[in-house]
Amino acid sequence: MAKRFTPNTGVALGYSDESIVRDTSELTMLLAEHGLVVVPGLIRDSDSFIEFVQQLGSVVTSPFLSEVVTGTGITRLEHSTSEGELRASGGIVFESGWHNDATFLEEPPAISILWCENAPEVGGDTVFCDASFAMTSFSDQFLGFLRTLHGVHSSGGSFSTSGAYGVNQVFGATPRWKDETGLQAVHPAIVTSPFSGDECVYLNPSYTQRLQELTHLESAQILELVFRTLFMDEHLVRLTWHDRMMVIWDNSRIAHRAVNQGVVGTRRMLHCNIRMAA
Repeated sequence: MAKRFTPNTGVALGYSDESIVRDTSELTMLLAEHGLVVVPGLIRDSDSFIEFVQQLGSVVTSPFLSEVVTGTGITRLEHSTSEGELRASGGIVFESGWHNDATFLEEPPAISILWCENAPEVGGDTVFCDASFAMTSFSDQFLGFLRTLHGVHSSGGSFSTSGAYGVNQVFGATPRWKDETGLQAVHPAIVTSPFSGDECVYLNPSYTQRLQELTHLESAQILELVFRTLFMDEHLVRLTWHDRMMVIWDNSRIAHRAVNQGVVGTRRMLHCNIRMAA
């Protein structure tokens, strides 16, 4: 039986809801209503996960991570770093900064998916932010202003020698990086979800470098205000992983981050991004 996480965001399905792994139209409806869907252990192994994601649409291959199986677009995120080791190293957990996946691409993915191959005993949580519900925390006047703006998104702040993954020890993945400029794309500051049709703030601290129409000083101040409002507690859902648990979300509506903490045991995930089938 489906259970909501909050009145606005996220739904957890039950073991009896196995049709979700075969019926993509049902998944689309759930994403439209809830933005984020948690599926219990209905995907039993990595082969089943590959089969599931391939029916959703075309995969988006990561420019920075190696695929588990070539052509699947699926990458593995894994670490067994304790809290003490993480703090002593001064390192960071991969993707522990707020982001929507791959907004530095001209056509970012519509759907993001994480499947838990092995959950740690303690730690390793992921936090999600509903950027559509967060619209209610801004004034109409401010939203009107944001609708006139575009975000300049770049991979360079993360995936470069001077970016977060170049200057820090990284746990959970071994990313490659390009030059300092990286991959760049420009997107409206507010976009429409392809599932719900609702507007979403489409700016994130990891990849949004600046607002195109403003000076750097103006841009920095506006982005600080947007992020402080966007990531307020009431817009968030925090999930603790269990073995074979899968989370699917609308990448335009939901930003996310791994909690930057060590774990007891091993956190092993498979990750995939999807462009919807036409």
